[in-house]
Amino acid sequence: MSDTITSKLTIGIATFNSSEVIGNCLQSIISNYGDSVKIIVADNNSTDSTHEIITSRFPQVQVYNSGANYGFGYSVNSIVGHSETPFVLILNADIELQAGTIEPLIEALEKEDSLIVAAPVTFDKSGKLEGNIRRFPTVLRQFSESILGGSISRKINLSETIDDDSSYL
Repeated sequence: MSDTITSKLTIGIATFNSSEVIGNCLQSIISNYGDSVKIIVADNNSTDSTHEIITSRFPQVQVYNSGANYGFGYSVNSIVGHSETPFVLILNADIELQAGTIEPLIEALEKEDSLIVAAPVTFDKSGKLEGNIRRFPTVLRQFSESILGGSISRKINLSETIDDDSSYL
């Protein structure tokens, strides 16, 4: 990844009792992007070894403890507040970032002024696409998902989630 892109990016991770996954998440970032990406973890006062794992194994990561579990939104706002870069990538602690994930996101945001949010394509551990593109919510879609369930709603195209693989770049 070019330094011009990474100097524009902070990766933020909100955690709460994430000791089982945070090591793999941070290792995936560092393995693929080295120390060229700034990483901030906002910890929601974990009672497990999350904080110790981060500070002992990943000294280059900035970790902030909120002092209480204020939730995901609070943590994201804290990350953005501590960031000094124009772009912030928010990850869940169970994400393992793959090489080549960040570049297209930054390039898309820089290319199209009307874009303010970009999301990568996500895959499960077996390599199967996980749908993360959503349609605009409607009463009919909400009704369908609550009465029929997500899997049936997706089959009849009344789900908010878009499952068509061709919709993902």
